[in-house]
Amino acid sequence: LEGQDKDWREVVNYREVQYSNLAPRHYRFRVIASNNSGVWNQEGAILDFTIPPAWYQTNWFLALCVAAIAALLWGLYRMRVEQLRREEKKFREAAQSIPSMAFIAGPDGKRTFVNDRWLAYTGYSLEQALGGDWQAAFYPDDLNRVVEKWSASLITGEPLEYEARLRGVDGQYRWFLTRAVPVRNAREKIVKWYGTATDIEDRKRAEDALRHSEMYLAEAQSLTHSGSWVVDGKTHEVLFFSDEMYRIFGFDTRKGLPTGAQCYSRIHPEDHDKLREASDSVFLRKRDMDTEYRILLPHGTLKHLHSLAKPVLNENGELIEVVGTTVDITERKHAEQERDRLHQLEADLAHFSRVSMLGEMAATLAHEIKQPIAAAITSASTCVRWLERDPPELTRARAAAMRVEKDGARAAQIIDHLRALYKKSPPQRELVDINNLVDGMLVLLGGDAERHSVSMRTELSPDLPGVTADRVQVQQVLMNLMLNGLEAMKDSGGELTIRTQVAEASHILVTVSDTGIGLPDEKADRIFDAFFTTKPAGSGMGLAISRSIIESHGGRLWATDNNSHGAIFHFTLPIEISAQILAAETCELS
Repeated sequence: LEGQDKDWREVVNYREVQYSNLAPRHYRFRVIASNNSGVWNQEGAILDFTIPPAWYQTNWFLALCVAAIAALLWGLYRMRVEQLRREEKKFREAAQSIPSMAFIAGPDGKRTFVNDRWLAYTGYSLEQALGGDWQAAFYPDDLNRVVEKWSASLITGEPLEYEARLRGVDGQYRWFLTRAVPVRNAREKIVKWYGTATDIEDRKRAEDALRHSEMYLAEAQSLTHSGSWVVDGKTHEVLFFSDEMYRIFGFDTRKGLPTGAQCYSRIHPEDHDKLREASDSVFLRKRDMDTEYRILLPHGTLKHLHSLAKPVLNENGELIEVVGTTVDITERKHAEQERDRLHQLEADLAHFSRVSMLGEMAATLAHEIKQPIAAAITSASTCVRWLERDPPELTRARAAAMRVEKDGARAAQIIDHLRALYKKSPPQRELVDINNLVDGMLVLLGGDAERHSVSMRTELSPDLPGVTADRVQVQQVLMNLMLNGLEAMKDSGGELTIRTQVAEASHILVTVSDTGIGLPDEKADRIFDAFFTTKPAGSGMGLAISRSIIESHGGRLWATDNNSHGAIFHFTLPIEISAQILAAETCELS
């Protein structure tokens, strides 16, 4: 078989040959044979035949298959196109309904769609928005950054995200967060970008407000030397330490949060038990903490701290964490120590001033004490004479004995006043009857007034409330003002008047007026300065100390000219403090 057999086939006596799986085409079959004599017929016989193809192997069938496949592919293509159109329609419908501005861009970044919100906000037409004009809506300082990010995303294919300001139709700029993601085809090639722009102006303002608030808080903590902290309720480890806390405890912020053990290691050894007890109140008993303690830094600096803490509980009442604040009160403690020292110096100076005044009054005081004693001796002698009579004059003797008792009591009263003024003791405030103090000063200075031909009178308010004050210090002020008045009238005599009254319902007012030489000309405002005096042998400290005493009680001391001649000294003491202390004492007694 030509085209099938490579050589002749010898069939011998079978005289047949079989072929299978012959492809459809035209074939030629040749046969040669020999006779019994072995002579071959070289001409042979030729058989031409054709095998027709099967129906599915025909050209028309193949063409039909090609056409069917092409139609199928076209149909699939149309279906995909329609699917994409429907998806894009859904996206556009969704883009129109979302509360953000949305857009679609091609692979080159050129916009092919923006929703109505974008147009309504910017005031642009659709042509302007899809053209290059959309860039003009950005704040000038933000535009370069936006373009750089867009270009980078178009090159790398990475999702886009940036924050920038966009100008609205009203000309005002607002912050927007823009995000865009690429859409890829089957070959991973970007075919378009979907993006949104969300208004974050309110969030930005809140962030700015929070940032400013944190800045103000940090500045306030720095100015007030107060820090805030949070500790885990179970592990007692530090969860939060403000910058000021790092400064207070001397920790390095670059090393992260300190441990609870590191904080405890800086507590002054003498305050360990005190702080442990305070910590137990908040961690174990779940109560607020309020305590003062000291810390000792590695370089030896000692600080005084005041800590306040509050437990934070969950719905089951379990302790979650402890929130607190710590204030560096070192400067306040030093100021308190300095204030106490100054108060002690002031008290010492006031005591020295009192002793000096009493020294100057020694002769007068000796006379004041001697007079009731001499009167008592005379009355005692009279009493003896009445008792020696026969029969004894008991009634007259009793009267003489009562005069002895009265004169002795007067001498004892003078000595008590002197002892109180001489005694050096720390200031002690109590409820004081000012009218009673005035009466005491009249007794003490009565002899001095008589020696200078000065009459003393009082106008005391009968319903004057008591004040909370240091009795001896107020006595010193009264004595100093009255002695100044007596000194001003020592050559001419005159009248010294002491008045008490309630002033403006919140203070009591005490005035000491004289009819002496009056205030010094052009120097009236200096009489309360330390070391200023118009007396040849004066120290210039009496009025300065008196003003300091009155001001330390919350009052005021000043001087004015008397209407006729002389001077008037006024001082006030507050009533409110007295009322509060009286109420507290009443509660304690009840």
